[in-house]
Amino acid sequence: MNNQELEIFKLAENENAKVLLIFPSLDANGKATENEKGKVITGYLNQEFGFGVGASWGGMGGLTTASQRLSQMYNAATTGINTAKNWLYGQLNDKFGTGLQGESYEQKLFISLLQTVSTYEGTGKPDIHVPLFFLAIKEEDDVRKNVTTLLSGVMPIKDNMMMLSPPLGYKIDIQPKDFKAVSQDTEGVLGTLSLKIGRWLYIRGLVIKSVEPMFSKETTPSGWPLYARVNVTLEPTILWTVKDIEKMFSGLGI
Repeated sequence: MNNQELEIFKLAENENAKVLLIFPSLDANGKATENEKGKVITGYLNQEFGFGVGASWGGMGGLTTASQRLSQMYNAATTGINTAKNWLYGQLNDKFGTGLQGESYEQKLFISLLQTVSTYEGTGKPDIHVPLFFLAIKEEDDVRKNVTTLLSGVMPIKDNMMMLSPPLGYKIDIQPKDFKAVSQDTEGVLGTLSLKIGRWLYIRGLVIKSVEPMFSKETTPSGWPLYARVNVTLEPTILWTVKDIEKMFSGLGI
């Protein structure tokens, strides 16, 4: 292990340095139940943590078809007239030495600046990249178990030879009366995870998009990998709002 990874041993006693991924409670078939909290896996950040959120902006119409045609007609007419003028001036200059100057081919665009005013078209859900580090601190620790739990968040559940269920039994059970609750607290959506980092970040209502494990070549006395680096990508099940961000960074959780 390098120096950065050796520092993880020192972080093990620091509760605020830990990353918790809280899985839903599962039934005997591996599907989520209405009990929110299930298995909790603990790891450490392998590097800086972050995510990006973007908003889409359009215009109030931009360059309309009418504007395009008017611009094309004007520019075509100007080009035609100036081409004819330049040819005529060239003939006169050759025969009579008049010294007439040709016309330039200046183009115009017919558009109102109001058509370029930005309009809000929506905000996307972010990809939350969590670079996790799992370390076998005790001899009986097995980092493969944490990786297996993470992989269960992206692998389907086999119901029978003809049917598969979503990972963790993900289910949207929303009744009309629940719409307000869902928009605030993701209630009514089963099979989601929560992410907690120390006391400064807590996000509920997440699904796993990808899991990329990498195991160490070093092993424990039991012959298992000593540590594992896992890049996990999460996504909110519901679009965040300003209030969600405030809760998220307060540690209260969305």
